[in-house]
Amino acid sequence: MDYLGDIRLFVEAANLGGLSAAGRKLGLSPAAASARLVKLESVLHTRLFERTTRHLRLTDEGRTYLSYCQQALQALDDGNAFLQAGKSVVGGKMRISATSDFGRNVLKSWLDQFNTQYPEVRFALVLSDSLSNLLQDDIDLAIRFGVPPDSSFVARPLAPNRRVLCASPRYLAKHGAPNIHGIWNVSTALSLTLSPGLQTTGASPEMTKSKVIGSRLQTLARRMMARSLESGRFTVTALQ
Repeated sequence: MDYLGDIRLFVEAANLGGLSAAGRKLGLSPAAASARLVKLESVLHTRLFERTTRHLRLTDEGRTYLSYCQQALQALDDGNAFLQAGKSVVGGKMRISATSDFGRNVLKSWLDQFNTQYPEVRFALVLSDSLSNLLQDDIDLAIRFGVPPDSSFVARPLAPNRRVLCASPRYLAKHGAPNIHGIWNVSTALSLTLSPGLQTTGASPEMTKSKVIGSRLQTLARRMMARSLESGRFTVTALQ
Protein backbone atom coordinates (compact mmCIF):
# COMPACT_ATOMS: atom_id res chain seq x y z
CA MET A 1 0.00 0.00 0.00
CA ASP A 2 2.10 2.85 -1.34
CA TYR A 3 -0.47 5.53 -2.03
CA LEU A 4 -0.56 7.60 1.15
CA GLY A 5 -0.06 10.80 -0.86
CA ASP A 6 -3.03 9.89 -3.05
CA ILE A 7 -5.17 9.38 0.05
CA ARG A 8 -4.16 12.81 1.37
CA LEU A 9 -5.13 14.31 -1.98
CA PHE A 10 -8.51 12.57 -1.82
CA VAL A 11 -9.19 13.87 1.72
CA GLU A 12 -8.14 17.43 0.81
CA ALA A 13 -10.29 17.36 -2.32
CA ALA A 14 -13.30 16.30 -0.24
CA ASN A 15 -12.62 18.98 2.39
CA LEU A 16 -11.99 21.79 -0.11
CA GLY A 17 -14.69 20.72 -2.56
CA GLY A 18 -12.38 20.75 -5.58
CA LEU A 19 -9.49 18.78 -7.01
CA SER A 20 -7.60 21.83 -8.28
CA ALA A 21 -7.66 23.48 -4.86
CA ALA A 22 -6.45 20.27 -3.22
CA GLY A 23 -3.67 19.99 -5.79
CA ARG A 24 -2.51 23.55 -5.16
CA LYS A 25 -2.37 22.92 -1.41
CA LEU A 26 -0.24 19.83 -1.93
CA GLY A 27 1.95 21.38 -4.63
CA LEU A 28 0.42 19.49 -7.58
CA SER A 29 -0.73 20.74 -10.96
CA PRO A 30 -4.40 20.13 -11.86
CA ALA A 31 -3.34 17.44 -14.36
CA ALA A 32 -1.14 15.66 -11.79
CA ALA A 33 -3.85 15.83 -9.13
CA SER A 34 -6.43 14.38 -11.54
CA ALA A 35 -4.05 11.57 -12.54
CA ARG A 36 -3.36 10.61 -8.91
CA LEU A 37 -7.06 10.48 -8.06
CA VAL A 38 -7.71 8.26 -11.06
CA LYS A 39 -4.87 5.98 -9.90
CA LEU A 40 -6.36 5.74 -6.39
CA GLU A 41 -9.79 4.83 -7.73
CA SER A 42 -8.19 2.24 -10.00
CA VAL A 43 -6.36 0.63 -7.05
CA LEU A 44 -9.55 0.56 -4.97
CA HIS A 45 -11.74 -0.52 -7.90
CA THR A 46 -14.19 2.08 -6.65
CA ARG A 47 -15.38 5.47 -7.90
CA LEU A 48 -14.90 7.98 -5.08
CA PHE A 49 -16.25 11.16 -6.72
CA GLU A 50 -18.92 12.09 -9.21
CA ARG A 51 -17.08 14.67 -11.31
CA THR A 52 -18.16 17.36 -13.71
CA THR A 53 -16.15 20.25 -15.09
CA ARG A 54 -17.32 22.47 -12.23
CA HIS A 55 -18.40 20.18 -9.39
CA LEU A 56 -16.96 17.37 -7.32
CA ARG A 57 -19.35 15.26 -5.25
CA LEU A 58 -18.56 12.22 -3.11
CA THR A 59 -20.20 8.94 -3.98
CA ASP A 60 -21.70 6.85 -1.16
CA GLU A 61 -18.61 4.64 -1.22
CA GLY A 62 -16.38 7.71 -1.29
CA ARG A 63 -18.16 9.20 1.75
CA THR A 64 -17.63 6.01 3.77
CA TYR A 65 -14.01 5.69 2.66
CA LEU A 66 -13.39 9.34 3.55
CA SER A 67 -14.31 8.67 7.19
CA TYR A 68 -11.74 5.88 7.43
CA CYS A 69 -9.07 7.92 5.67
CA GLN A 70 -9.56 10.89 7.99
CA GLN A 71 -9.13 8.69 11.07
CA ALA A 72 -6.06 6.99 9.63
CA LEU A 73 -4.36 10.25 8.63
CA GLN A 74 -5.13 11.80 12.02
CA ALA A 75 -3.55 8.81 13.77
CA LEU A 76 -0.43 9.14 11.61
CA ASP A 77 -0.20 12.88 12.23
CA ASP A 78 -0.60 12.32 15.98
CA GLY A 79 2.15 9.69 15.90
CA ASN A 80 4.51 12.01 14.02
CA ALA A 81 3.79 14.83 16.46
CA PHE A 82 4.52 12.51 19.41
CA LEU A 83 7.89 11.49 17.97
CA GLN A 84 8.88 15.07 17.25
CA ALA A 85 7.87 16.16 20.75
CA GLY A 86 9.92 13.31 22.23
CA LYS A 87 13.06 14.67 20.57
CA SER A 88 12.81 17.94 22.49
CA VAL A 89 12.02 16.34 25.87
CA VAL A 90 14.53 14.19 27.74
CA GLY A 91 12.54 11.46 29.46
CA GLY A 92 12.19 7.75 30.13
CA LYS A 93 13.61 5.20 32.54
CA MET A 94 17.28 4.23 32.85
CA ARG A 95 18.67 1.37 34.93
CA ILE A 96 22.19 2.12 36.16
CA SER A 97 24.52 -0.29 37.93
CA ALA A 98 27.35 1.05 40.10
CA THR A 99 29.52 -0.07 42.99
CA SER A 100 28.02 0.40 46.44
CA ASP A 101 30.35 3.10 47.78
CA PHE A 102 30.46 5.08 44.54
CA GLY A 103 26.68 4.85 44.09
CA ARG A 104 25.85 6.04 47.61
CA ASN A 105 28.58 8.63 48.11
CA VAL A 106 28.95 10.15 44.65
CA LEU A 107 26.55 8.99 41.94
CA LYS A 108 23.29 9.49 43.85
CA SER A 109 23.89 13.20 44.32
CA TRP A 110 24.79 13.54 40.64
CA LEU A 111 21.56 11.83 39.61
CA ASP A 112 19.56 14.10 41.93
CA GLN A 113 21.11 17.14 40.24
CA PHE A 114 20.34 15.66 36.81
CA ASN A 115 16.71 15.07 37.83
CA THR A 116 16.36 18.70 38.84
CA GLN A 117 17.10 19.67 35.24
CA TYR A 118 15.33 16.71 33.59
CA PRO A 119 12.42 15.66 35.83
CA GLU A 120 10.97 13.33 33.17
CA VAL A 121 13.93 10.94 33.53
CA ARG A 122 13.44 8.09 36.03
CA PHE A 123 16.46 6.23 37.40
CA ALA A 124 16.66 2.73 38.83
CA LEU A 125 20.00 2.52 40.65
CA VAL A 126 21.34 -1.01 41.18
CA LEU A 127 24.25 -1.06 43.64
CA SER A 128 26.56 -4.07 43.52
CA ASP A 129 30.30 -4.64 43.82
CA SER A 130 30.20 -7.52 41.34
CA LEU A 131 30.29 -7.18 37.57
CA SER A 132 26.91 -6.77 35.89
CA ASN A 133 25.63 -8.72 32.94
CA LEU A 134 24.03 -5.88 31.02
CA LEU A 135 21.61 -8.12 29.13
CA GLN A 136 20.61 -10.64 31.80
CA ASP A 137 20.32 -8.00 34.54
CA ASP A 138 18.43 -5.57 32.28
CA ILE A 139 21.01 -2.83 32.84
CA ASP A 140 21.29 0.17 30.52
CA LEU A 141 24.52 1.56 31.93
CA ALA A 142 27.15 0.07 34.26
CA ILE A 143 29.80 2.22 35.96
CA ARG A 144 32.88 0.38 37.19
CA PHE A 145 36.50 1.12 38.04
CA GLY A 146 39.13 -0.35 35.74
CA VAL A 147 39.04 -2.00 32.33
CA PRO A 148 36.14 -4.33 31.41
CA PRO A 149 37.40 -7.83 30.58
CA ASP A 150 34.76 -8.34 27.87
CA SER A 151 35.90 -6.50 24.74
CA SER A 152 32.36 -6.66 23.32
CA PHE A 153 31.25 -4.01 25.84
CA VAL A 154 31.10 -0.44 24.62
CA ALA A 155 33.13 1.34 27.31
CA ARG A 156 33.88 5.01 27.70
CA PRO A 157 36.17 6.57 30.34
CA LEU A 158 34.19 8.98 32.52
CA ALA A 159 36.89 10.36 34.81
CA PRO A 160 40.29 9.46 36.27
CA ASN A 161 40.12 7.38 39.44
CA ARG A 162 42.63 9.16 41.63
CA ARG A 163 43.30 7.21 44.81
CA VAL A 164 44.63 8.58 48.08
CA LEU A 165 46.20 6.95 51.12
CA CYS A 166 44.20 8.22 54.08
CA ALA A 167 44.82 8.06 57.80
CA SER A 168 42.90 9.28 60.81
CA PRO A 169 44.52 11.95 63.02
CA ARG A 170 44.51 9.39 65.85
CA TYR A 171 46.48 6.91 63.76
CA LEU A 172 49.03 9.52 62.69
CA ALA A 173 49.51 10.68 66.28
CA LYS A 174 50.23 7.11 67.37
CA HIS A 175 52.19 5.73 64.41
CA GLY A 176 53.39 8.75 62.46
CA ALA A 177 53.07 9.22 58.72
CA PRO A 178 53.56 5.91 56.88
CA ASN A 179 56.23 5.27 54.29
CA ILE A 180 54.39 4.82 50.98
CA HIS A 181 57.13 2.48 49.69
CA GLY A 182 57.03 0.20 52.71
CA ILE A 183 53.40 0.24 53.78
CA TRP A 184 52.42 -2.66 51.48
CA ASN A 185 54.64 -5.06 53.41
CA VAL A 186 53.05 -4.41 56.81
CA SER A 187 51.99 -7.81 58.15
CA THR A 188 49.12 -6.43 60.25
CA ALA A 189 47.34 -4.97 57.26
CA LEU A 190 43.86 -6.09 56.21
CA SER A 191 43.54 -6.64 52.46
CA LEU A 192 40.44 -5.54 50.61
CA THR A 193 40.59 -6.78 47.02
CA LEU A 194 38.72 -5.50 44.00
CA SER A 195 35.85 -7.46 42.44
CA PRO A 196 37.03 -10.37 40.26
CA GLY A 197 37.37 -9.57 36.59
CA LEU A 198 38.49 -5.97 36.86
CA GLN A 199 41.99 -4.77 36.07
CA THR A 200 43.51 -1.59 37.41
CA THR A 201 45.55 0.55 35.09
CA GLY A 202 48.72 2.51 35.78
CA ALA A 203 49.55 0.64 39.01
CA SER A 204 51.65 -2.30 40.08
CA PRO A 205 49.92 -5.60 41.04
CA GLU A 206 50.47 -4.79 44.72
CA MET A 207 48.54 -1.56 44.30
CA THR A 208 45.39 -3.40 43.20
CA LYS A 209 44.68 -3.97 46.91
CA SER A 210 43.51 -1.46 49.47
CA LYS A 211 45.15 -2.08 52.84
CA VAL A 212 43.79 -0.91 56.15
CA ILE A 213 45.74 -0.82 59.38
CA GLY A 214 43.61 -0.84 62.50
CA SER A 215 40.73 0.48 60.35
CA ARG A 216 42.51 3.83 60.34
CA LEU A 217 44.70 3.72 57.23
CA GLN A 218 43.36 2.95 53.76
CA THR A 219 43.60 3.76 50.07
CA LEU A 220 40.32 4.93 48.57
CA ALA A 221 39.04 6.91 45.63
CA ARG A 222 39.41 10.59 46.46
CA ARG A 223 35.84 11.38 45.37
CA MET A 224 34.41 8.95 47.92
CA MET A 225 36.59 10.39 50.71
CA ALA A 226 35.74 14.03 49.99
CA ARG A 227 33.39 14.53 52.95
CA SER A 228 35.66 12.75 55.42
CA LEU A 229 38.65 14.81 54.25
CA GLU A 230 36.72 18.07 54.47
CA SER A 231 35.52 17.28 57.98
CA GLY A 232 39.03 16.37 59.16
CA ARG A 233 38.06 12.80 60.00
CA PHE A 234 40.80 11.58 57.66
CA THR A 235 44.00 13.13 56.34
CA VAL A 236 45.69 12.48 52.99
CA THR A 237 49.16 11.02 53.61
CA ALA A 238 50.06 10.05 50.03
CA LEU A 239 48.63 10.10 46.49
CA GLN A 240 48.51 7.46 43.77
